[in-house]
Amino acid sequence: MSNKIAALLIVLLAVAQLTVADHRHRFERSRFFAKPRIVGGIEVDISQVPYQVSLQYEQQHICGGCILSSKWILTAAHCVGDELTDELSVRVGSSEHASGGTVVVVAKVVPHPNYVNYDIALLELASELTFSRKVRPIALPQQDEPVEDGTMCTVSGWGLTASANNAIPRLLRAVNVPTVNQEECSLAYGELHGGITDQMLCAGYKQGGRDTCRQDSGGPLVAGETLIGIVSWGKGCALENFPGVYARVATAPASLSVRLGSSRHASEGTVVPVAQIVQHPSYDDDTTDYDYALLELESEISFSDKVQPIALPEQDEPVEDDTMTTVSGWGNTQNLAESNAVLRAANVPTVNQEECSKAYRKYGGVTDRMLCAGFQQGGKDACQGDSGGPLAADGKLIGVVSWGYGCAQAGYPGVAIDFDYSLLELETELTFNDKVQPIALPEQDEAIEDGTLTTVSGWGNTQSASESNAVLRAANVPTVNQAECSDAYSTFGGITDRMLCAGYKQGGKDACQGDSGGPLAADGKLVGVVSWGLGCAKPNYPGVLAVRIGSSKHASEGTVVKIARVVQHSRYNDATIDFDYSLLELETELTFNDKVQPIALPKQDESIEDGTLTTVSGWGNTQSAAESNAVLRAANVPTVNQKECSKAYSSFGGVTDRMLCAGYKQGGKDACQGDSGGPLVADGKLVGVVSWGYGCAQAGYPGVLTVRLGSSRHADGGTVVRVVRVVQHPNFDYSNIDYDYSLLELESELSFSDKVQPVSLPKQDEKVNDGTMTTVSGWGNTQSASESNAVLRAANVPTVNQKECNEAYASFGGVTDRMLCAGYQQGGKDACQGDSGGPLVADGKLVGVVSWGYGCAMPGYPGVYSRVASVRDWVRENSGA
Repeated sequence: MSNKIAALLIVLLAVAQLTVADHRHRFERSRFFAKPRIVGGIEVDISQVPYQVSLQYEQQHICGGCILSSKWILTAAHCVGDELTDELSVRVGSSEHASGGTVVVVAKVVPHPNYVNYDIALLELASELTFSRKVRPIALPQQDEPVEDGTMCTVSGWGLTASANNAIPRLLRAVNVPTVNQEECSLAYGELHGGITDQMLCAGYKQGGRDTCRQDSGGPLVAGETLIGIVSWGKGCALENFPGVYARVATAPASLSVRLGSSRHASEGTVVPVAQIVQHPSYDDDTTDYDYALLELESEISFSDKVQPIALPEQDEPVEDDTMTTVSGWGNTQNLAESNAVLRAANVPTVNQEECSKAYRKYGGVTDRMLCAGFQQGGKDACQGDSGGPLAADGKLIGVVSWGYGCAQAGYPGVAIDFDYSLLELETELTFNDKVQPIALPEQDEAIEDGTLTTVSGWGNTQSASESNAVLRAANVPTVNQAECSDAYSTFGGITDRMLCAGYKQGGKDACQGDSGGPLAADGKLVGVVSWGLGCAKPNYPGVLAVRIGSSKHASEGTVVKIARVVQHSRYNDATIDFDYSLLELETELTFNDKVQPIALPKQDESIEDGTLTTVSGWGNTQSAAESNAVLRAANVPTVNQKECSKAYSSFGGVTDRMLCAGYKQGGKDACQGDSGGPLVADGKLVGVVSWGYGCAQAGYPGVLTVRLGSSRHADGGTVVRVVRVVQHPNFDYSNIDYDYSLLELESELSFSDKVQPVSLPKQDEKVNDGTMTTVSGWGNTQSASESNAVLRAANVPTVNQKECNEAYASFGGVTDRMLCAGYQQGGKDACQGDSGGPLVADGKLVGVVSWGYGCAMPGYPGVYSRVASVRDWVRENSGA
């Protein structure tokens, strides 16, 4: 074997390390959010920024990038995280993203392995670029070269020029922004998206007004002639006190390299650049199968007492179960910890292949190319940052660290949730009184009888997906037999002697998210601390997945059968919800009768005509925020044309060929939360499985709307009436929010009272004088990022001259004749998120409906309302009002 070609693991066993950290596959997501637009900039010619490229997916601009050499482009990792390489290309040498210049296909994407901190990716082009006045590479800074605060930089791109404009500009734009002190930027962002790290650089004005945003991502931030940053993320666009955040180029290694001959990953030993990466051609990112790569080094390695190659096994040489192996690396020592500075190692036994595959069955099992090692009780394992490292036995390299569920999790060979205790020392002593008292502790190993009634308390959720409670709540739950609880959680590795289970077999009472760490008390003693479980108050958990059949009630009657195995479709995509299928293998066979029968399946690719009436059934919610139903319900809904449905869901990425849509255009009937996985049946055949949608019986989304009236509170009081029909204005234009009107037909007539009264409408095209004092009301946010209000609020704002408002919103495409503006030049009063659709009233007449605006109560940006007088006739024609 050439000592210049080395497998990734081999190099690592020779005490080497990639200078950029890597991560375990499968269970991590990027925290970056695309930045959309150049705000406050000017149009520029490509010759002024010849290093700028347009990164395109399926020939559509998605991000920026910059030229490093004739074959390599640098962009943001979040731009290419989920894209297929063969659909990516770059346009170079053109001021227009959609035409001109040269389009070159991307041959390979190399995202930074630690993209959570380093939002950068390299793109290798399929052919070399020809440099010219309009196509030039950009110089890179020295490693860790500092950038002084206040350095004036130029950022460029084709991103949107305003928050409310959905059309990206045709021509390239640029803006000059100063760099911002790191500490000030970190204070501004706090812990938002994990905070500002040393791998990030901030630039922008304190007063806002100039910035990048979505579709500028990946573009260059240049100081002088040097690339110092890559557009990465930020809060909003050009917002006051929130500068743009860029990936700092100087802290990113110029190329991959390995460090060998050192116990430390960051110092000592020898660093050798990587010349080429050869990934196994059969590598599958979904299953992590064939997870091998060879690294060709730029220069040969000199062997010494600290640098030695490792022997390889013969082809298909077996490894006996329980063989003691050694795994080493600089990875985390617990799931969320930082990587270690000094090399560590652990001895772990290999695990029987069948047992390991069974443990990982809900993840698709393990393949013949995978080898498992670890202890059943957990406690020792590789972790994030160890990926690619060696698993050695008897001096041979038998495995490469690949993936696993968590780190050292019990039952998942691979930090266990065992010993889940912490003590908190307070800064000052407590003063005890009738509301503050210590709790007694049990004796060491004091036993608790099964069925002991205990009390658990906390401010956690009252259902799995709800918000936590404002007021303390408590529930009484009996303790559960240890063996029964361990059996219930067997698929999760069981429970240990340090754990105690409490709850009802039928579910219904439990701790939930937000209760962790809270007390479980019995007879005045603290017997437990809330730790973990599956869901909240689920039947049989302290409790195994099961199905109930032959009953109209989801919580009683019929027969309950345990699930032995879940087979999820191998191509299921959590981001797009494509291939949303799973098969459940039951532990025992079903007995068919008049209440339990199988359903027929369609033929492969059997078509369904548009408008086919189908039946969907389930115990899900009857409105978006309601509780699930105790008794089975069903609704008849027609299938919807695929093209129309994809258009309706275009802002969600559309629908795929594996999806089928059903519902009424006006809404009113639909599946909802809790119905997922249930059947959609037509002519006795199962044609679909409930998957996803926007809300429940929402008009235009193939979600149940209601209105609450006569109450100052949006969540209680007054009367709630269902909406049976939504009539959206036929000219509504989502791109510029023109004709933003809808009429709601109620299920029953309203009873007028001192708290429920209709508002007068203006005449068609009745004018509103500039400066007219109006009142806007609603339960929306009182500041841009806050929660909505529980109690109704109102503000008085003057109307604004149409021309002045149009000029203020010029960069957003201006305002139309159907829009009316109101607010103060200095800001301070305005409608906000959650007020949309609410009334703007002048002299007892409804003159506007809350529509849109830039931020909330921002200086120079009045609120924009839909002008009611413009559609008075349409309202009369469609409602009679």
